[in-house]
Amino acid sequence: MLSEIKEPGPGFDYFLNTPCNDWDVVQYHEFWKKSNFGLDKVSVTRRFNTQLQKIKEQGTEEEKNNAIRLKKQFQHYLFILGQMANPKVLKRDVYWMVTTMERIKSTINTIISSHLPTGSSLNRHSYCRKSNSSPKKIRVPIA
Repeated sequence: MLSEIKEPGPGFDYFLNTPCNDWDVVQYHEFWKKSNFGLDKVSVTRRFNTQLQKIKEQGTEEEKNNAIRLKKQFQHYLFILGQMANPKVLKRDVYWMVTTMERIKSTINTIISSHLPTGSSLNRHSYCRKSNSSPKKIRVPIA
């Protein structure tokens, strides 16, 4: 049980006051910041890892599982931040994202165009034709 952990250190109130299913790295950091414990990256990380280790050793099964989940979430955020700090990776990812979006846009336009009546153009309105009836105008919102 969390309340029985000895010398948990600053910031542990977050774990005591938050249901373990709701534990989140960003919320932990915000709690730490609001509590004015100082934002030294090394201190926050060390304390966070120490507290998670104590939870894994002394917590209930549910708390242990959520501590493992939180540790993985933290490692994922560190990986993402590390990738963002590398300008080559960021530039490559932005290029990949833009070219992928262009391919998707082109594919969608091709699919839509293939379903339009001959001679129609792609515009704000799509026309549907029911059998033996005149075309019906349907408004399609533009995102």
